[in-house]
Amino acid sequence: MEIVKLNERGQVTLPKEIRKKEGLKQGDALEVVYLDGVIALRKVGEQPHILNLFRELGKALIQAGYGSRQQIQALSDEIKEEVAAKWSRKPKRSRSRSS
Repeated sequence: MEIVKLNERGQVTLPKEIRKKEGLKQGDALEVVYLDGVIALRKVGEQPHILNLFRELGKALIQAGYGSRQQIQALSDEIKEEVAAKWSRKPKRSRSRSS
């Protein structure tokens, strides 16, 4: 793991080894993903295998201090509740009258 610094314009420089390994070059578009304090980048248009996503999520959870199944299950339950609460809210419809 390498540490990079955010500059005054909110930019970071990706380490050369990572850019080379991923085939990144100037002008490539990257998608920014944020999940519970973890920021990840991915080349736009690339769809990684779902298993790789779960592996990366597992690493991020361990780094964030979720070391046991019980902790991860509690986090999962909390997320489910948040999502259910958001989905259960019905959008307000505006009624427009025809003249």
